[in-house]
Amino acid sequence: MTHPFGPDSAAIRRGLLKHRCTHLNHVLTDDMLVEVLANLRNDSSHKIHPLGRLLLATDDSVYNRDSLDALSNTNWAIRALLELKSSAVDWLPTHLRTLASERDHQNCAAQLAEIRTAGYLAEAGARVERILGRTVRPDFRATFLDGEQLVVEVKAKQMDGDEARLFAEFNRGEILTHTPRRYDGVTILEHDVQPAGRPRPHESGSGEVVARKFSRIKADAAQASSTSPSVLWIDLQDDDWPFIDSQATEPVFLGPMSCFWSNGFWHAFYGKVDTPIFVGHCVHPRPLEEVPRMAHMGMFADTDAWAAVVLALPRCTVVFEHPSPRVQIPPGVLECLHRLPRFDLRRSYMNWPPGIRSVECRIEDTIAMLLGLASVARHQLG
Repeated sequence: MTHPFGPDSAAIRRGLLKHRCTHLNHVLTDDMLVEVLANLRNDSSHKIHPLGRLLLATDDSVYNRDSLDALSNTNWAIRALLELKSSAVDWLPTHLRTLASERDHQNCAAQLAEIRTAGYLAEAGARVERILGRTVRPDFRATFLDGEQLVVEVKAKQMDGDEARLFAEFNRGEILTHTPRRYDGVTILEHDVQPAGRPRPHESGSGEVVARKFSRIKADAAQASSTSPSVLWIDLQDDDWPFIDSQATEPVFLGPMSCFWSNGFWHAFYGKVDTPIFVGHCVHPRPLEEVPRMAHMGMFADTDAWAAVVLALPRCTVVFEHPSPRVQIPPGVLECLHRLPRFDLRRSYMNWPPGIRSVECRIEDTIAMLLGLASVARHQLG
């Protein structure tokens, strides 16, 4: 399959300028563009080169809002690193050269996530340094104006391994998971993808899978510091996580037909055993079943090593602060974090601004609300 621009890197540059991605256009050399296009597809991967995906998003004939937002965020991050003269700029050219020539698309996604994270932190007012060494270590040290520091470990969450393998086999035409459909003379092949993985027999839907999988990210917290507040930064701007918006980070939201849904991200960090996870349940005079409950503890109940988790989505950045971490994030740093690009104050759980109810109280209130809702919204539509 050919890409819309063909081999013409000049067309990509015109697209970048049209979408005001001048800083990304500036740092990408012609050689890098040629390498990205040469490595665009990898038969062993279920997706195209992550940087190539962003570059091709500038073609208006192939509209993809998630890709365009991730492209804009990447350009925004590079602008912050260049204009704020962050020390992270020192490794940016090398990082981009490696990224362009990399054929392992998971590594590409991780490198893009690191660039965005460093740029976001620079935008928030931090001096960002890459932590080097051969031992297990976090990725960055962020120092703010008052000298307070965060150490930051970046995770570019990828699609579940089995799902990625099946998707790649489908793309290569090796498997057929649904009966082909014909529409107006065109044959349509379909494949159902669940990025977090398939539910286990006792699980009712993807919300429970997300809660279970995300609660175990960096579970040993080996990269966390014992003396500085440590942040686990989870980047979800890769092609593996389409259609994830700010609503996904809420503990429950109202969907079509007045049904309640939980996507599991909030539960992964703040949930406890028996916390309800809604899967299309609604209030009805004839309740049919119990709402599914978590069978495990969320991340923050299992470890105090991470002072906060940041979820960086294409259209929002959410900060989930630990209610009682090993090392607390100073108030001045919490204040700086509201300057993160696309920061979502309403959906973040932080001990900021002053006077707000504590994170611990808000968690208790939310779980009480979920339990109360589960007592009445017990009818699941088919």
